[in-house]
Amino acid sequence: MNYPLSLFHIEDDIFDEEECESIINQIEHGRNSGAPLMLPNIDVEHIHTPDLNKKHKFWDVLKKLSWVEEVEEGDRTFLKYEISSVNQCHNDLYDDNKFTCIFFLNEDYHGGELKLYTWSKDTCTFPVELKPKTNSMVIFPSFIYHSVNEVKDGTRYVYTKFLK
Repeated sequence: MNYPLSLFHIEDDIFDEEECESIINQIEHGRNSGAPLMLPNIDVEHIHTPDLNKKHKFWDVLKKLSWVEEVEEGDRTFLKYEISSVNQCHNDLYDDNKFTCIFFLNEDYHGGELKLYTWSKDTCTFPVELKPKTNSMVIFPSFIYHSVNEVKDGTRYVYTKFLK
């Protein structure tokens, strides 16, 4: 695969605000008591997301990216970061994931920036720090290490979809 120098893409207006609010409400109502802040035990099968059928803008965006080849839909997760929540540096190379798509459902929080780490021959670079607006998506190859800064105020909600 030939990857460009910038190994991520941000696209605005993937969903509308009503769709984002609907997903957030379902996350809130699907939370089991005592669940960890990142909600790994939410039953994701019961959360309805906007239909990403082949006519949705999401697929048009992927077609424009020369570094995204033929892909299939993979798993999805819903993450809620409350005050003091972080996500340590990791990659998503499991279950044959090729690409990670993070949909930002809100922006009324402080902190919580997404950090993407890249490297070039034996040298780590400084991370790229992103805080996309509501309705935006960031896509990057799943081998890219990334983390989330501490949420200082408010609650950060994201929906992550993996492509295989």
